[in-house]
Formats: sequence, C-alpha cells, structure tokens
Amino acid sequence: MRELLVLARESIKETIERTTCINLEPYKQKYQKKQSVFITLKKDNQLRGCIGQLISEKPLWKNVYDLAKKAAFSDYRFLSIQKEELGDIVIEISLLSALQPINSLEDIVIGKHGVQLVIQEKTAVFLPQVALNQQWTRQELVEQLSEKAGLEKNAWKRGSLNIFTTTIIQEEK
Repeated sequence: MRELLVLARESIKETIERTTCINLEPYKQKYQKKQSVFITLKKDNQLRGCIGQLISEKPLWKNVYDLAKKAAFSDYRFLSIQKEELGDIVIEISLLSALQPINSLEDIVIGKHGVQLVIQEKTAVFLPQVALNQQWTRQELVEQLSEKAGLEKNAWKRGSLNIFTTTIIQEEK
C-alpha cells in the first residue's frame, strides 16, 4: 500500500513539471478495487490541502492519482502547491470504509470515526483525526460539521449522520 504514496507524489510532480513520468500499469493491475479515499497534504505539520470522496465509482489507483492533484491544486482554501515547496509536503492517504448511518451521537467514537452530515442538498465531512486533533466532543464535532456545511450550529439535529473508519498511509518525514 505504501507505493500509493509514490503514486500520489508523482501525480503532483507530473502536474508541476508538466510531464508524464508515471508508469501507471503496475498500479492499474494491483489497485483495481473501487475504494473511497481522501488525500491530505501537510507542510510543517499544517494542513496544505485535502480532497476526497466518500463514495467511489473509480478504482483506488485512479482516485489516488486524481485526488492528489486536486488536493495540491484545487482545494479552494489554499494556493496551489509550488515546485519549490513539494519537498516539504507530507502526503497522507486515508482509505475509507463504507458509510454507516447512525441514530445517536453516542455511536460516534472520537478518533475512530469520521462523520458525514447530510441536510437536504448540503453535506459536510470530517475525517476521524480532525475531531481528535481539535479535541472536540461529539457535540462540538456535529456543531462544527453544521457550520462547515454553511448552516447554523444546531442544524445537525434536522439532518442525518453517517460514520466511517479509515486506514491511514502516511509518508515519513
């Protein structure tokens, strides 16, 4: 699985350098299973980009390849990754389990579960490590999800909540 980190980094590098440098065939053969994934980029231990999807119609290799580029160049919260900072970027890949609906906040285990909030056409998601790193309670987590969706703090009460788990693969720096 660690070779997926190489694929993600090379995907970003090929966009920066405007070249095609990746032999995708080994990835295509090994990672055909459809898999939801988030790609998180950090610089100096600070978020630098994060893009993913909860439901996948594409094989894992394709998601890693595409979403690494999106995290580096299309996360509206950040400027695009520049060539001179690529060496300082740490890549983290979160492989997601299937979504499971829940009925109670008590079903959420902070640090274990990522949470998706759905209210009509609005959605918001936090990976498991977000609530843990922010030291949020379950209540604070769902309130932050409501605000992330652009709604009032207690909007989560009229929406639905889904949980998921992740397997994380991260570069060592």
